[in-house]
Amino acid sequence: MKTLASGWCPKHDRVFEKTNECPECGTALVPLEVTKGVVLTETPLGLDEPGGPDPVAPSTNPWIFRSLVAIALVGAFALGTVFSRDEPTAQAPEDTGIVSRELVAIQPQAGASDGEILLERVTQFEDQITASFRTVMGFSVPQLIEGATVEVTSVEPRLGERSFSVSDLQLVADANGFTVRGRLDRPGRVVELRISSIQVLAEQSPEWSANISSIWPVGSDIEPRALRVKGPSKPVAGGSVRLVAFIGWSDRLEAVFELNGLAGEAGNRAEIAGFELLTSSPGASTGTNVHGRSISAIDTEQISAGQMIARFESVPDDAGPMVIRATRVFDFIAGPWTWRFE
Repeated sequence: MKTLASGWCPKHDRVFEKTNECPECGTALVPLEVTKGVVLTETPLGLDEPGGPDPVAPSTNPWIFRSLVAIALVGAFALGTVFSRDEPTAQAPEDTGIVSRELVAIQPQAGASDGEILLERVTQFEDQITASFRTVMGFSVPQLIEGATVEVTSVEPRLGERSFSVSDLQLVADANGFTVRGRLDRPGRVVELRISSIQVLAEQSPEWSANISSIWPVGSDIEPRALRVKGPSKPVAGGSVRLVAFIGWSDRLEAVFELNGLAGEAGNRAEIAGFELLTSSPGASTGTNVHGRSISAIDTEQISAGQMIARFESVPDDAGPMVIRATRVFDFIAGPWTWRFE
């Protein structure tokens, strides 16, 4: 059985008790017991005999001891170098390319077919980007701007330029323009900013009058029942919308709308977020909500480019003349507006 002793670590220059290797790096320790086998004296060992000649000290060479110690030190250092335990080394942080800076546009003002926008300031702070814009032309009421589609192009280390949409976008509008804030899903230095489209809330929402008493309520044995509506088209952004029919079911009422563009083609660029139904007393045509019921559509479905259906539930049985109107109509103003940075 190997006896544990004390020794000196040449790597840490420390003495450790009851071990043969350094507990910190695993280097073989230089045993301190090497000196125990060598006794340096100036007088011989043994008893003096009376009358005998003076004892002669044995010849000892001090360089032998020094050589043994030196050899042991060199050997221990070599073992520690070759067989030392792996220690974690500090790794240089990877360059992600994320920067914090204020970007300077080569041309601050950008134009598209429906408007012009001035980029006043844009900053990139790590993975966040903030940009402030002033509307120059094409936006009569900037406070009605509610959304935008924003993209950036960034330069990534070893990959070059990549384009992607800005995530978690927030938009705040004021009397002069709007500010957007968002998150960059990829690292890198932003070199270009683009607004593909801008979402603007319409100042007025179209509404229509109708009387559904001839088909409502509907029994389950005769559903569905249809009522054609003859009424004018109402203008919306980029076209018009017309109420053309009601379809009655035993549990719901569906309103059918026709969508047309400026040239009469099917579809337009507007988006209607929902519809509202206001019931009125029989014979009335004012749209007054005498039942205390304002019914919002449970869903809307655009079944084709030129046709949309709004569905209503819990319509009163005595509903007759009513008003139906669009709620939150949005106009999508197409870009793109593009800015390149120095």
